[in-house]
Amino acid sequence: MGNHISYQTSECEILLPGTSGCVKGLQNGTQSRRFAGIPYAQPPVGDLRWRKPQPYPLQQLTAGQPGDTYDATRFGPVCPQPNYSKAVSSHGRPKHTYHEDCLRLNIWTPVPDPQVRNPRWPVVIWFHGGWFQIGDPSQEPGMDPTELISTAQLNAIFIAVGYRLNVFGFLAGEALREESAGQEVGNYGLWDQRIALEWVYQNIAAFGGDPENITISGRSAGAYAVQAQVLYDFRGEMEEAMRNKFRRLYMHSNAIPSQPKTVQDCEPQFDELCQHFGISADLTGAEKLKKLRAISATDLCDAIMKLKHHTFRPVTDGVFIHPGVFNYYRNGSFAAEFKRRGLRLFIGEVRDENTLYAVTNGPEANLESLKLQVSNYYSPATTDRLLRHYVLPDSTDKQEWQSVFGQIIADGQVRAPYRFLVNNLLEHGVDLKDVWRYLIAYRLSFITEKVAPASFGVSHSMDRPIWNYSIMHGPSPAERVLMDDWIRDLVAFVNDQPDYDYGTRSADEYKVMTPEGKIEVQKDGRWDSLLQLMDVFSGLMCRRSAKPSASPSLTLSLLLDNHPACMQRHSLRTSPCVEDGSKHLEGSKLPDLSDAQGQGAMIFVDQPKQLVLMPYFPGTLVRQDPASLSRAPLWDTTIVGLNNRSLIVAQNQEQLVSIFLRDYLPPEASDPKDQSPIHWVKLFPSFSQSVLPVVRTALTALTLAHVASLRKDHNLAQYSRHHYVQAIQQICTLTDIDYVSDLVRSAMILALYEVCAQPSGQEDAWSVHVQAAGKLASESNFATDLLNTQDLRRLRTIEVGSSYS
Repeated sequence: MGNHISYQTSECEILLPGTSGCVKGLQNGTQSRRFAGIPYAQPPVGDLRWRKPQPYPLQQLTAGQPGDTYDATRFGPVCPQPNYSKAVSSHGRPKHTYHEDCLRLNIWTPVPDPQVRNPRWPVVIWFHGGWFQIGDPSQEPGMDPTELISTAQLNAIFIAVGYRLNVFGFLAGEALREESAGQEVGNYGLWDQRIALEWVYQNIAAFGGDPENITISGRSAGAYAVQAQVLYDFRGEMEEAMRNKFRRLYMHSNAIPSQPKTVQDCEPQFDELCQHFGISADLTGAEKLKKLRAISATDLCDAIMKLKHHTFRPVTDGVFIHPGVFNYYRNGSFAAEFKRRGLRLFIGEVRDENTLYAVTNGPEANLESLKLQVSNYYSPATTDRLLRHYVLPDSTDKQEWQSVFGQIIADGQVRAPYRFLVNNLLEHGVDLKDVWRYLIAYRLSFITEKVAPASFGVSHSMDRPIWNYSIMHGPSPAERVLMDDWIRDLVAFVNDQPDYDYGTRSADEYKVMTPEGKIEVQKDGRWDSLLQLMDVFSGLMCRRSAKPSASPSLTLSLLLDNHPACMQRHSLRTSPCVEDGSKHLEGSKLPDLSDAQGQGAMIFVDQPKQLVLMPYFPGTLVRQDPASLSRAPLWDTTIVGLNNRSLIVAQNQEQLVSIFLRDYLPPEASDPKDQSPIHWVKLFPSFSQSVLPVVRTALTALTLAHVASLRKDHNLAQYSRHHYVQAIQQICTLTDIDYVSDLVRSAMILALYEVCAQPSGQEDAWSVHVQAAGKLASESNFATDLLNTQDLRRLRTIEVGSSYS
């Protein structure tokens, strides 16, 4: 089935400015021109594998070419990639040559009017999807943008970008960090895209495009990449002239849900790859990389699906993707920059995003397999949060486990983060007219059972023919009308039509292509719940609208290295813990800090994945080997939460604060001096997200002090304040940090708590904190404009010593 549309194809040429050369492409009748396979960067082969791309100037295209003409009539190679599953491949891909020499552009333009000199068409840059593992920029027949440009009247240049994928584009590890002297590591595919953006900005005028009128866009991983490119443009270290290469963004079915893995998180994947190829762990990083670069692209690609850690994704490298991504959103900085630049966003989803995710690298019917597959997407801490949040099957039905996996990934990659992005922009002052969102719930008739099972519904990427205006696939007459009506929004968006009314009137409304084939503005029934879910993905564990319980929902048993109180034994039976760090303790009575009166239990690790609970003796801390006693500061200890006979281990400070924010939510007090530190943390999300252990320690100590106050435990209060002072002293000496704004805010919240909870010492407390913040701000050239209006109001609140309002 399909429309038989054919074009009279002929060759066409454009002259390259500043040279005597030209680029030869193909013209499809009066519909479009195509210039394919144009290199924008040097081939990333040999020693350039796993390095930032090197630019390929347009003027080099014709060097050594017959007649000074570059032949752009054929598509170039596509990045080598594995074949994931029949479910994915059934969506159809063109036949290509696979090669690492894949950093190429495919450019479609309108056919110029002979009467118009130097046309200035809008430009759409497209990043293809495919989980960052697969995909291509070639646009198989019937899916290319010819009809979109012409019949649908987009009247813009469309550029599809080829970039490195999977192991070629996103391998990360300490060896690569060392090689780059602490600069870029991983994210090579994102760097490719960045170079492509720069190439387009510098050269698209030669093709008739307007470099000041660029829209960047993508589906799935391509949409994720759009958001990453915007973040880099906002926060990256570059000259101002190199910024703002785009004015609009449209993102289909993806966004960034959580802080990407660190390079350290990716080390097991790097090690597994080396082990697969027999590369000794005893070699230096440079020696390992030399051997990996000697392996053929085919062998590397074939190895991917044989790895446990088979998914290679963007990482937090501190250069392209910085730590504290969600701090940057929540403190309003992202929205402020978005608004300052006058950007616009068009974003949305399809109805059944989860069905394709469920069958793509889905788990076996057990928790270990589910955890492994989820961890291929997310950091260990995020994975643990998700597995605690979702209801897991208690059966051995593989489809049930795959269904949960599909829900987790669809919620995390699409549903929750895109709503968060929209809400964040609107909450911080971006106008609704500049943020459009949609839902496609209609399945086109030509997407038959052979293409995708009916059980898939309207699955991830099934909207491609709609957005590409792929009328060659053969929509029914009614569907053709539906596609015409729907695509008008995209045409208006790309062409920046000033008086166009999208039709939505509130943040929780979107435009829907209904299952019946109508277009309506509807309320989003999952708006609130998915915004709350985003807190789980991103690590902000406090609830948005639920009222805290009247008493702490969880008691905390803490390892204290010098607790002055007399500790007594508790009878707690344990056995080796499962890998997710939790264990149900059958038949055990758990100690409750609320009535312990200074009693507690000591916890240490004597074997991997095994917890042993022992009586605590004042002045000792048993770690690793029960025979060896040592003392440690509070921020080096292991902290556990006990709730409903479930033991949760915080292996690091991020998990520690997650436990506090998730499970210790005391009631909000009428008197500010009675407020828990958790109350203030909820007002300063960046505090809880800080990567600084001493900042986490200060929160821990303050929370202990609050518990001690409630329980009238003066010894515990004295102990907690001692560690609090130690933490503040450490904070005052820190200068080598990633984000001064986070630390300044941390000092602010600590000061706020001190002023409210300890009014008798407010001058001293204020002096300590403000001096620390001021010292850091001056020594690190902290930009005061990074503090938003709420931050400044809080500073004034602290300064006058009044209660928070």
